[in-house]
Amino acid sequence: LLDWLFPARRHLRAPWSSPWSSWSWVLRPFRALVQPLWEWLVARSGSRGSMAALETATPGGGGEADAEGSGEPWDKDNLLDLLEPEERGLVLEMRQRVEDVIQSNEDAAAHADAFTLHRYVVARQNNVDEAEAMFRDSHAWRAEVNIAKMMERWSAETKTADVELATKHAYSTLLEQQAADGSPLIVSRIGRADLVGIVRENMVDLILEQYIVCLESAFRLVTKLSLERKRVVKCMIIMDMAGLSVNTLRYINVVRRVVQIGPPNFAEVTCKICLINAPWVFTSIWAVVKPLLPPATRNKVNICGGNYVQQIAESCGGVDMTKLPQSFGGEASDDIITFPADPVPVGAGDILAQVNADLADVGGAAGAEEA
Repeated sequence: LLDWLFPARRHLRAPWSSPWSSWSWVLRPFRALVQPLWEWLVARSGSRGSMAALETATPGGGGEADAEGSGEPWDKDNLLDLLEPEERGLVLEMRQRVEDVIQSNEDAAAHADAFTLHRYVVARQNNVDEAEAMFRDSHAWRAEVNIAKMMERWSAETKTADVELATKHAYSTLLEQQAADGSPLIVSRIGRADLVGIVRENMVDLILEQYIVCLESAFRLVTKLSLERKRVVKCMIIMDMAGLSVNTLRYINVVRRVVQIGPPNFAEVTCKICLINAPWVFTSIWAVVKPLLPPATRNKVNICGGNYVQQIAESCGGVDMTKLPQSFGGEASDDIITFPADPVPVGAGDILAQVNADLADVGGAAGAEEA
């Protein structure tokens, strides 16, 4: 009966399982009455992909549902079984909607496990329409910036001159040390970033590229850890705002560009964003930045007061302060900060200009040879 009623539905689920269903507003008030009948129909249909099967698929609980897993050929690790029933329905719908992107884009296929798709759904507060748009837009952006090539360039054993330059003056470092709950840590000296020098030496795009590489490294790491630990792992970011001044407001457009990289393109990578040492001028900067952040991201921001060491120590299940750099309230050496945000000397941009000129020459030679 259900197969006849819903031939176009690849995955059968209760009509109220998505708050964005066109009929959920009708059925939701009558759920107590409708749900038993729905589950009886599903049980009678014998559909393995049904809500009844999902309800009984408890990890480690044994039984036929456990043996078969989620029943989805793409869910090889049975991650769907680890989500709540309503979450599974949303992820299944999400997967169906973006299947064309996954099949045509190798990078998208690498980010199509159930946990990662779930990140997109959560990032858009269970609105599958918006989650689908975010998935498509983010992968279009990843292709535009050629993030795979970018990662190769920054991870190469022999660094190019511009990468070496950014290493001194960029401000975000992904630490190998992790919080007590397994969350990776990013420490950011954004308050110390020499915006005057970065703009003067035409290094804005280079510094933003390093920030993208940092977020992508974190994204890959939390994806890997999530698959290993069979739970969604996220990253904690600690941002030192010391050094922000009225002069920062002159470069608010650069700050805007920084803020607009993460939330639209790296779905639910962070569990908490702790801002420490915020000066009085931060209030004005935050008034500009806050509207640019989606609600889910704004809710993660914690502007720490004078007791920020304790607040950091208790975030994301606890942070081992012996592994956190001293300048962030920890006990480890600041040498572990690989991107220290040092001041940009006059003439640093000449190095970048030479690298760009060399790349242009190589590109022109390759084009001539091809012609």
